[in-house]
Amino acid sequence: MKPRIALCPKCHASMTPGERFCRQCGAVICPNCQELLPQRSRYCPRCGFLCLNEPVREPASSPMASVIPRAASASSQSFTPPRVPQSGSPSPSFSVSQRPPTIQSQVSTPASVGRAVCPQCGSVIDIESGKCSGCGLLYGAKHRAVQTASSGAPPPRYMPPEGMRPQPEKVPTPPPTGVTRNVPVTNRGTGYDVPPQMRPPISAYQTPAASVAAVSPGTSFGGYGTPSVPRAQRYRSRELVEEAGVPDRLRRTLLKMMFAVLVLFVLFFAGAGLYYVFSQADTEMPAMPSPATPAAEVEPAPGPSSPSASVPRPVISEVAVARFTDKTAIITWKTDKPATSQVRYGKTEACGLATEETKSLVTEHSVRLSGLEPNTTYYFKVVSKDASDRRAELMGEAFTTKAPLPVGTNVGNRAPDFTLKSIDGKSVTLSGLQGKKVILNFWAVWCEPCKKEMPYIQEVHEAWSDKGVVVLAVAVNQNQYLDGVKLYITDNKYSFTVLFDAEGKARQLYQVSEIPKTVFIDEDGIVRHVRLGDFASQQQIEDILTSF
Repeated sequence: MKPRIALCPKCHASMTPGERFCRQCGAVICPNCQELLPQRSRYCPRCGFLCLNEPVREPASSPMASVIPRAASASSQSFTPPRVPQSGSPSPSFSVSQRPPTIQSQVSTPASVGRAVCPQCGSVIDIESGKCSGCGLLYGAKHRAVQTASSGAPPPRYMPPEGMRPQPEKVPTPPPTGVTRNVPVTNRGTGYDVPPQMRPPISAYQTPAASVAAVSPGTSFGGYGTPSVPRAQRYRSRELVEEAGVPDRLRRTLLKMMFAVLVLFVLFFAGAGLYYVFSQADTEMPAMPSPATPAAEVEPAPGPSSPSASVPRPVISEVAVARFTDKTAIITWKTDKPATSQVRYGKTEACGLATEETKSLVTEHSVRLSGLEPNTTYYFKVVSKDASDRRAELMGEAFTTKAPLPVGTNVGNRAPDFTLKSIDGKSVTLSGLQGKKVILNFWAVWCEPCKKEMPYIQEVHEAWSDKGVVVLAVAVNQNQYLDGVKLYITDNKYSFTVLFDAEGKARQLYQVSEIPKTVFIDEDGIVRHVRLGDFASQQQIEDILTSF
């Protein structure tokens, strides 16, 4: 039994069976399966039916009729869509040769444009805005009717909208033969089997026009006259790259990473080269050990300010290490003529350190090295220049300093260091007197034995001060004051250095429990003799000084 009415699948309004257009909501319905067609689509997603002609929408035309030609309804032929197959009746057949008649269109003039009526409420629609004045429905422009090409004209080509990426060309499906006519074809988009009579014609698959478009060499973009690569060619190149397995974005990322790694390598090797150059410039080349004879050197060219070439250089001999401790050493040598004295030394044969050159010209030389490190091997060479400024040098034999000495008041220990102020207000440090023999005497103004030996100490000071002997008389702070010490020294006209131990630091360091107490210290700061009690004569003091 044939149904009398049908319902719109969108608004459920009553429709005539087989009608393709809902008069209430404007929906387009597939005439084959009554499925709602998507907006701006003529292909049914359910059964695959292709609606080539747009249904006639009544009672009014589109508001955009002035732009889109209207199809003639009376004079032109209209294409009648196939009816829905009924049960028991044969299915309608569709062939490529059965093309719908061509829709004749004419361009309407502004005078022939009619009023547009809203399909929902019947009110007049504004042509310019496309909006209903009654219910406010925004109707929009009418879909353009699909025109079929004539038998002699080539099939139309699809032109994609501006800015849309062209799609790859599809291979047309050959027409079914007698063998494959009734073979079902699976729709890849929906998964349903499409009967042969409902397959779209081959002309529906068209080659995109953008894929073969070419840009003339003189075409200018953005004001530049350089030729541009066609858009289709650019997209095709990108697709070929993606088909090869390397996406374009990944390729650009890899190129950037490779460039960054290359820059890092260049910077690394450049920095390493600069570091090597500057490090070699600051490093002294190790000097070769000199032979037993004086080292040869380049003589300056004779001139007004240069010495005469006939004057020989000094000859150095008998180079030796006279004495060394854990921190000091004494180097001695001789020259055949008066010359200056200087020693260059160091932990390597380069001998990067040097003593101050003496101004006096002597033939027997003695230079003291201080500030050495214990248990360390040192290399040295002696340097002498005569009055004519002719220089000679000779490499000596290396030596190793002794182990660190203990600090104490016993003989052989390193003397404890201290800093005290003299009665004149000057600071005196014991370690600053290395290189000289020191007589350290502890006394007090109320001590009679101390005052008894003071004249002998004064005589030794006057006789040995120019021979490198220093006298330090330390006044302890027991039952005496600084003013009393100054008065006693001034009244007796003593000229040696007098220190006042106000806090008793020196007395504690040297464990002074009885006075007078005298400690003899050599040039290296080592205790050589300790005496408790006073001296009976000057000779007793001088005998101790000459013993070390």
